[in-house]
Amino acid sequence: LLDRFSIASKSNEEPRRFCDAMDARLTRVASVLGVVGAVLVLAIGFLPFAFAMGALATAYHVLGGIQKAKKEHEKETNVYGRNGPVQATKKQSEQETDEGSQDDIHQQVNQRKNAPVSPKEEGTVPEKPLTGSAAILARLKQQRAQSRTNAEEKNETSGTEASKASGKQVHVLHGGEAAAEVARDLVDEASRKGYDAKAVPMDDFKALKLEEKNSICLFVVETVENAMPAEAAGTCVRYFNRKRKQGEAGLLQGKLHYAVVALGDTNLLLDRQTTTAKDCNQAGQALDTALHYLGAARICNRCEANDAVGFEEALVPWLSNMWKELESVYKSNERVEKKMLLGPELLILYGSQTGNSAEIAKNIGAECTEKGVRNQVMEMQEAGNPTDVWKPDTVTLVVVSSTGDGDPPDNCATFYSRLRRRSNPPDMLRGVKFAVLGLGDQNYTDFMAVPRTFHRRLEDLGGEAFLPRMEIDEVEGIEQQLEEWTERFWPALEKTLSKNAFDVEVKSAVNGEETLPMEDKKSFENLERVPPCPVVRVLIEDAEMPLLDIDPNEDEVHLHYQVPVQECILLTDAASDRRVLHLDVDVSNTSLASSFSPGDSIGVLPCNDHQLVDELLERLQFDPNRVFRITPASDAEKNKQLLPHIKTPCSVRKCFLEYLDITSVPRKSFLRLLAEFCTDDNDKYSLLELCSRNGRELYNQQIQKSEPGLLGILEKYKSCAPSLESLVDALPPLLPRMYSVTNSPLRTPNNIQVAFSVVQYVSEGGFLRRGVATNWLDSNFGPGKASDSHSLSIFLKGGGHFRLPEDVTAPLIMIGPGTGVAPFRGFLQHRAEQAKKEQKQPGEMWLFYGCRRRNEDYLYGSEFESMHDDGIVKLVVAFSREQEHKVYVQDRMLEHQKALYDLICKRGAHIFVCGDGAKMAKDVHACMEKILCEGGMSPADASSKLSALTKEGKYIRDIWS
Repeated sequence: LLDRFSIASKSNEEPRRFCDAMDARLTRVASVLGVVGAVLVLAIGFLPFAFAMGALATAYHVLGGIQKAKKEHEKETNVYGRNGPVQATKKQSEQETDEGSQDDIHQQVNQRKNAPVSPKEEGTVPEKPLTGSAAILARLKQQRAQSRTNAEEKNETSGTEASKASGKQVHVLHGGEAAAEVARDLVDEASRKGYDAKAVPMDDFKALKLEEKNSICLFVVETVENAMPAEAAGTCVRYFNRKRKQGEAGLLQGKLHYAVVALGDTNLLLDRQTTTAKDCNQAGQALDTALHYLGAARICNRCEANDAVGFEEALVPWLSNMWKELESVYKSNERVEKKMLLGPELLILYGSQTGNSAEIAKNIGAECTEKGVRNQVMEMQEAGNPTDVWKPDTVTLVVVSSTGDGDPPDNCATFYSRLRRRSNPPDMLRGVKFAVLGLGDQNYTDFMAVPRTFHRRLEDLGGEAFLPRMEIDEVEGIEQQLEEWTERFWPALEKTLSKNAFDVEVKSAVNGEETLPMEDKKSFENLERVPPCPVVRVLIEDAEMPLLDIDPNEDEVHLHYQVPVQECILLTDAASDRRVLHLDVDVSNTSLASSFSPGDSIGVLPCNDHQLVDELLERLQFDPNRVFRITPASDAEKNKQLLPHIKTPCSVRKCFLEYLDITSVPRKSFLRLLAEFCTDDNDKYSLLELCSRNGRELYNQQIQKSEPGLLGILEKYKSCAPSLESLVDALPPLLPRMYSVTNSPLRTPNNIQVAFSVVQYVSEGGFLRRGVATNWLDSNFGPGKASDSHSLSIFLKGGGHFRLPEDVTAPLIMIGPGTGVAPFRGFLQHRAEQAKKEQKQPGEMWLFYGCRRRNEDYLYGSEFESMHDDGIVKLVVAFSREQEHKVYVQDRMLEHQKALYDLICKRGAHIFVCGDGAKMAKDVHACMEKILCEGGMSPADASSKLSALTKEGKYIRDIWS
């Protein structure tokens, strides 16, 4: 054995690994002999006992000889280590420093490395290809030697100074011989990437003062025999593990970002009966767990490398991801530092249902950062109470829209209701200076109700407007109106902040100058008015999955109910390209029974397509099973509940399935963010061009009309690799979908019924577009799939003004093509039951309904015809494609214009319109104006009449784009 060790020590094999393996085997042999000897001594006497003791003694001497040889070898090669140079121990370093300078040591090392091998030695052991850790360590040694040569040729000193000047400092702590090799390679690679990297023995970890100042560290930890940490790593591992056991959670929070490389070898464990293969990385696992418990933030999941199969198998792919995540950490820190500028703060709050208000708010916030104005951007649901964020001397901008019939968006509903409380003191917001930017769609009844209420309440409670309220009508186009407003907003804001807020190198896009970072100007000089890059507000930290799963359907705005699906039937012809389903849910065991009304809607929170999510995560190279939590990237937001729609801890896959909208058309601010993660200049240029002013038409063609989702964008721009934190912060939330109730509680009190079209089409860009909620409902609850075991989470939302008048005799005019007819089925059922109950003749009711063909998509046709025959309603149907020329509901209305004029002007009829808002609602509105004009009104009077009916609540529209 000693001869073999002597040979191994002169070759490229691993002497220590050989000895460790022999140590394990001989110990086991000695143990077996001892046990056998003990049995024999009991059975036949003293002689076997003596033999057993002799065997043990022999084994002891052999092992002692190996240990002695190992120590001699280590002493001889204290500079080289296993297969290349390693750091000497502290004691050895001191001795070597006393004997000569470090240059002398390197000279001795080089002479020894370059010394020729004698023919005798060459013949003793033939060269063999290296495997396992020998191969990777030898390669690391060669790479370092080559990098040193290249560095000398290119002036290594200047490169080092450049890395230091970058300020991106990384400490690589190592414990163990193989760990030292890997650490040195990490330092070399980090230096080439522009980091100021230093290798530090783990014994010296206290010198870094990790508990006192912000640090970024990579820990390379080796596990040796008996699943113990290498001697050089033991002190550090035990220290932090002790802190964990003492319960010092938060000790490192906000101070340390880290990653762990755990090295081990199952060959040193498999012969042990008390350990498993998993224990070969136990030291790294223990350190990782302790640091995470103490509040340190993981850069990425730890790497667990096994020498038995080769370190490189796990280490190489891990490094590729780690460098990307490390750069993301630094970018987040840089943005936070850039954001934390001196001067007053602008607080930007937004309430957004479709994403337009959020887009505007984020763009203004990013431009404030470019101008040097410290700011915070958050949705109102993140802000909490008005008094939590609106303190005296606060300067705030409110960007908010109205939805439906003057309702607030879901992500500001709670904040809005708290602001409207009558109990609020009149001076609650004294000292607050504000501006309100409102968005709305004139097709809706009270399309500016929410922005006007915000402005009025802010003034009533003591706030002072520093800019008149701006109301942007989405029908007339957002961009032009927004540009006109921003030209007034920036000077007013600068005056309000009482400082030269914009005296920075990167000027405002409003003035027509570039907003790109200075280093990008030369490369992208022909791009005009590129928006500033949004700030990523969050960090991602690894976490443990909670014992009790968090219900993704719980929120502060709606009360959710888990209800069984009783029935789901197809309403359209199976051969039609339109697929409309009727869904019936049982609410008998909930408080919804008998409490809903016609005109109400139910909300359904869907899941994204599983296959799409899997393909997206594979493209992003995200671990779908990684469990994470979200923390603020800056102290300014540490007390805010950022991204409340994401319930963490959760897995990455769950997040992309249930919380994030990955299919909507990307907005410009999101494309601007993606550009920052492109490594190819052509990809980055293309994305920046789409965001720029001169790329407006390009954006319209390639994005708005082509309709690529996130995966479509990433497949086109191959070098784009966004980080997880950037996506969870920038992607819009997956919103609930609303469906109108199509039945009456007076007829079916224990059931709620809805109808919906399953959306699926190919966009102009060739992308298959599938409605998230309708396809999810169809695949899970469609015909033949619903059963008692299937349940659906829903919530109820009131219809607002879109409800029947209390007077059962009031006449009604209902206009609803396609699935827009669904709520009117409930209206008619309810009126019929009311009339029976009150024993009154119901008021005259007209239903104008449009569809393609009687035998294709005549939804609830037989039921409506039965009501018509019973005298409940006058049914007028426009079958648009049953004749050569198309006929629509407005055409059929003109056929009955005299009756409609009398109902509207003489009998006080209530008018309800439901369906498509892009074209149908406008055409119907124009048709009613024409009917009034045909009755004798002037165009101005006709328009005024419809406006008056709207204010009186007699002309109500429930429409969608």
